[in-house]
Amino acid sequence: MDNFIYQVKRDLFNISKRISQIDREYKIYYSKKTKKYFVTFKNSYAFNIGTKLTSFALKKAYLTHIRRSKQILTELEMSNEKLQKKEQDLLRSKNISLLNDMLEYADKKGGDLTFNNINKTKWI
Repeated sequence: MDNFIYQVKRDLFNISKRISQIDREYKIYYSKKTKKYFVTFKNSYAFNIGTKLTSFALKKAYLTHIRRSKQILTELEMSNEKLQKKEQDLLRSKNISLLNDMLEYADKKGGDLTFNNINKTKWI
């Protein structure tokens, strides 16, 4: 029976007790087969801790706890908005650069900017 899974109730730094203070439903288990710790929440897998029981488990439990769900969603929305703005700015700068190149080409060629001339350039 090498694949036993044990619930950790006592440990050197009282991680199991401190994690249950965040929520009573958090439980720490140790798999003898994989030799790793993992956390469950309401009898379902929550996250993997690794081979050592450290304060990482407490940080992860706090950061992912359901009471923080609104805050997590707000942070995700803000992050998404920043990424979208950055992407739009990059696209805008590329378009401005292409338009400047087109205007420069038109000025050099005497204003003869037609579809055939554009096809011969690097823009399309």
